[in-house]
Amino acid sequence: MKKMAFEDPSDPGNSSAYHTGNPCWEDGCENPAGTAWSPYFCFPHNIERIRRISKQLEELVEMRKTKRKKKMSDKPELIPPWASPTEKGIFCTCCKQTFADVPAFEAHLSLEAKDATNSIK
Repeated sequence: MKKMAFEDPSDPGNSSAYHTGNPCWEDGCENPAGTAWSPYFCFPHNIERIRRISKQLEELVEMRKTKRKKKMSDKPELIPPWASPTEKGIFCTCCKQTFADVPAFEAHLSLEAKDATNSIK
């Protein structure tokens, strides 16, 4: 597998042209700091740093995908606070009717909205 530029010691981004004259920020490391990817780390520690960041980003992407799948599959049924779920269905406190399921209740709400719109005209 081809190395990424930050991993390739012969890549121009890892040349001494980027050395800052300071040592690497990693404790105990006296290697010269500076690559095209960071002025603070030596070549070996820069590889570790970028791989660590890449792994964290990959984990975040996976977590985001999992959450998105879960959101789409476990879509909660939206019931307004003034409607109360009962053992027999959804009780609408406005009209005192009970509806067997969410789609029936949503249909009722859309009819109520149409009636309200018509009465305003």
